[in-house]
Amino acid sequence: MRVLGGRPPTERASGTLCAEWLNVSSGAEAAPDWTYLAEELVRSGHAWAGISAQVVGVMGGQASVSVGDGGSPGDAWCHDVFAQ
Repeated sequence: MRVLGGRPPTERASGTLCAEWLNVSSGAEAAPDWTYLAEELVRSGHAWAGISAQVVGVMGGQASVSVGDGGSPGDAWCHDVFAQ
């Protein structure tokens, strides 16, 4: 697991953390929520964390758009990783 994050200066912080499961459907990590919401999150003083919960996000690999054998080794635990 890997967590990327950003937070505002303490005096501007709202106390809210927005956690985003980074999308690996294309075989590379993407942060669509951050892409569309960054301006508002920053303006509101919210912190943001992008979470790499899947093997492809951390180790690299093939696109996972198709449904097949259940995914990469370790992905069986990705929901637990994100929840923790």
